[in-house]
Amino acid sequence: MNIVEVIKKNDWYVTKINDTALNLEREIGVFKIDSSFEFFQRIGCNKVYYRTDVFKSLYPQKNFNDLWNYIKELDGTITKIENDFDAIMKDENIQGALGNIRIYRLTYEIKTLTNGKDCADCEC
Repeated sequence: MNIVEVIKKNDWYVTKINDTALNLEREIGVFKIDSSFEFFQRIGCNKVYYRTDVFKSLYPQKNFNDLWNYIKELDGTITKIENDFDAIMKDENIQGALGNIRIYRLTYEIKTLTNGKDCADCEC
């Protein structure tokens, strides 16, 4: 099962890399929802922050373990699991787009230590 980063373009979910349509029968879609920064401490003249990135994933029911392992590898924390298929289809506006597949939605966050909003992750 491929896990791909997805964006919404013209009411369609497309992969971020090559603008192909998301195929939820073969792929798990990962959407970045939000990023926030929280001051952690000052080291000398530099401020250190926790960056929290919040993601949403759409996935077929049978591929929960693949997504769970992906989140575990990134040291993420699952915050919400939604399994009401009909509500998810209406909320995401993908009714009638799929065959027999049941789509679930999972929200998770990843915290990383960084030295600024525009800087790379700390390696101290």
